[in-house]
Amino acid sequence: MGIFRVKKDTNYSVIHNTPLRDENLSWRAKGLLAYMLSLPDDWTFHATELSQHAKDSEKTTTSTLKELKKAGYLKRYPIQNSETGKISHWETIVYELPTIDTKNHRVDKPPSGETT
Repeated sequence: MGIFRVKKDTNYSVIHNTPLRDENLSWRAKGLLAYMLSLPDDWTFHATELSQHAKDSEKTTTSTLKELKKAGYLKRYPIQNSETGKISHWETIVYELPTIDTKNHRVDKPPSGETT
């Protein structure tokens, strides 16, 4: 088996290898993340719109987005309407490398109780 590479002078993306080699991600999640990282930095993400660019249903796309969120590659923030105070929409931020949620991240001592 071999790899045939092409000259990359137009229409290509460069992303970090970490998410592509992350064994905690499904192949589906790796592909969706790679697609999302290929879009402009100011892109607005919606599951409905994303599902229109592949064979996956919106339900499958939403499930894959949840997987990326759980793995730390995606975060969603509510945006409030300044007049009503109600949530008007959600902002989705995509990370090339996984982030750690310090609020929910637990650090345990090694089994021996010694620090490393």
